[in-house]
Amino acid sequence: MIPKAAAVEGESTPTALRWTARLLSLALVAVVLLLALGEDFDPRRLSAAETAMAAGLTLACAGLLAGWRRPRAGGAATLAGLALFVGAGVVARGRPPGSWLPAAMAAAAALFLFDRGRAG
Repeated sequence: MIPKAAAVEGESTPTALRWTARLLSLALVAVVLLLALGEDFDPRRLSAAETAMAAGLTLACAGLLAGWRRPRAGGAATLAGLALFVGAGVVARGRPPGSWLPAAMAAAAALFLFDRGRAG
């Protein structure tokens, strides 16, 4: 139940955006962790481009988690990490990584950036 002091007209939309972004971010970080564990990820065997991609994906995941407390900063960090991830993929392979994951992460970042309920 929302306290009366917080029940402001239009408050439900930012709250819905915030919780959608939060739940989506948790699901995406869980997918990344499961993929890394399932692939038997060993950072010592990565090429330079793969290291840059892994760093970008790590920054994007950190941004998704930071978005819980600081939506704008988390959204910006996620987009920066995705830019590094996709850019390194283009440099290494000549095309962006072919996956739904970067698009879903960008969608979560956009939701965090559109959340006007909290600064940060």
